[in-house]
Amino acid sequence: MQSLGKVIVTGASRGIGLETSKMLVESGYQVYGLSRTQPVFSHELFTPIICDITDASALDRTLGLISEDMGANDNTRLASLINNAGYAQVGSIEDVPVDLVRKQFETNVFALLDITKKVIPIFKKQGEGKVINVGSVVGHFAGPLGGVYSASKHALEALNAAMRMELHRYGIKVIVVNPGLTDTDFHATAFTTIDGFKDASDYGRWYKQYARRHMQGIPAAAVARIISNIVSNPNPKPRYIVGGRERLVLLMRKLLPEGMFYSQVEGRAMKIDN
Repeated sequence: MQSLGKVIVTGASRGIGLETSKMLVESGYQVYGLSRTQPVFSHELFTPIICDITDASALDRTLGLISEDMGANDNTRLASLINNAGYAQVGSIEDVPVDLVRKQFETNVFALLDITKKVIPIFKKQGEGKVINVGSVVGHFAGPLGGVYSASKHALEALNAAMRMELHRYGIKVIVVNPGLTDTDFHATAFTTIDGFKDASDYGRWYKQYARRHMQGIPAAAVARIISNIVSNPNPKPRYIVGGRERLVLLMRKLLPEGMFYSQVEGRAMKIDN
């Protein structure tokens, strides 16, 4: 089956990455799905690749294999790189050990930067391509117990903006997608990151409530549909915010005085339910 183009998706074994991969292959794109675990999904246009993107040597080998595969078909170009892999380190700034902060940045920032820098030459040679970065609405503000994750997404926003300006002249488009709470196992996984310190923490009561309040959200398919449409859109917007409530929160962040905005965030996040 002839594909419309080739796409690399990181974090493709579950959640947004898996749903995006499914939509893209159904649309006719060949997808290289990178993940640490094997996806429970098969399709003639889907090539799953076990790869920890924080392992530079493994990433080099993986991209080498992809380049060889692309070279076997000169008529098919790399349409997009979708940087979706990531996780959330939960915890107060006081609680989270510095080594866990480093680990958060290794996955959400440094690995993303590494794979992007290695794919850019392919796009330059083609004279076109899209880098689609999956950020978060909390890349624009931080809340209690989520500062480390927000910091990593703040960093992504800065890198995204710089790359957009730098690569525009080469025909490379850089787009960021900002979802809010998403109904995947992302947040369930996030809550395991507090296991090493939650019992001894002064914030124990808030951790329990934080978990309950973050278990629902927009469907992963809603975010995936936006990403899939960006891949096929010749003139995508530089930013996509997914979710009505998320748009409202970012509008409030822009319009309200900073102290007023953050007092609202604090009041909601640090309230103890009876």
